[in-house]
Amino acid sequence: MWLSLALMIVVDLASILKSIEKPAAQKELVSMAKGGNLDARWEAVLLSRQGRLPLLAPKVADSWFQAALLARRPGACLEEARVRIDKNRDAEDLLRCAAEGNLPEGQYLLGRLILNRIAAEDEPHRYEGLAWLALAARAGFGPAARRWEMLAQELPFEDLERVEQTTKKLPLRG
Repeated sequence: MWLSLALMIVVDLASILKSIEKPAAQKELVSMAKGGNLDARWEAVLLSRQGRLPLLAPKVADSWFQAALLARRPGACLEEARVRIDKNRDAEDLLRCAAEGNLPEGQYLLGRLILNRIAAEDEPHRYEGLAWLALAARAGFGPAARRWEMLAQELPFEDLERVEQTTKKLPLRG
């Protein structure tokens, strides 16, 4: 019974998002979000930040965004990581949240961060950075695919094998 109820909520949210330009759909989304639906809250925050949901007060959107960050929601982590990166501040913890949440852009950015930070070719962290890049490339994230293609050509077979083994050990969430 709970599964069917959850599926109905997901279907409702998806149909609302398809017609989000209509005022009725916007009201319904905000109503679901105010009712505590975390997925609706996150979608409302994203739409508000894009200027596509004028019904949502900026302070409410910001408080929901902060709650998503506290809950370690991967999308919120990635959004905040971008802000930190733009300000030249450390974003590794947020990039890890996004990468572990299976967001290819987060995986790519974390891999690049790790690779840019290491000095010696034989450092163990190098394989972690390469593994995150490889995962993002496999997911079809364009910048990662291009970077991985260049790096993989220069790696010996043993290193490629170690990257593959490291990829299997990465802490990914559902």
